[in-house]
Amino acid sequence: MAPHETRVVDLRKLRDAQEADLKGNKIPAAATDGSANWIRLDNVPVMGRVVVITRHGGVASNYDCCNCPCPANFTGQLEVSPSSVNLVPGGTAQLKATAVYQSCTASLYFYSETAVSSWSSQSPSVATVSAGMVTAQNGGTANITAAWTDCASWYYNPRSHPPCQCPADTSGTTSSTVTVLYPKSLSIVAGTNNTTKEARAR
Repeated sequence: MAPHETRVVDLRKLRDAQEADLKGNKIPAAATDGSANWIRLDNVPVMGRVVVITRHGGVASNYDCCNCPCPANFTGQLEVSPSSVNLVPGGTAQLKATAVYQSCTASLYFYSETAVSSWSSQSPSVATVSAGMVTAQNGGTANITAAWTDCASWYYNPRSHPPCQCPADTSGTTSSTVTVLYPKSLSIVAGTNNTTKEARAR
């Protein structure tokens, strides 16, 4: 946004359209009530006001932006889902990494960091991973790990530039177990009489 620019955000339209923010988060489709908090994940200066208008209730509220002068702190908690996956060789599965942040008001926020986390496979001969996308290679079990690092404790000093400073980062890591299985048998249906032949996999 440019200085003195005003933007209108219709939360109902965002909910109905199921539009995701830059972190991949969406307003739950069934949400009928809730609250909105202004936080920052980047150390950039932000100031201004937000006006909330509820037309059906005839209510308008005016707030300073934002409650917390600095970005939210990374708690070190990183969640990978699903926690386990079974695949056959050549199969793929998308894992997701979610980081937990806490604002200065102790509110928790969950942000998708799938695309920007560092992913690794303990057994690349069994399964490889790129941006959370797992590809099974051979039979066996592999631990797929995601890692994410961000500021653990922002502090505010209006005399510094930038005013928000981060003395130390913290890292969060977690893993998902991927099991690659060879099928024990293969059923082949041929013809119109549903003749079934069984072949043993090597």
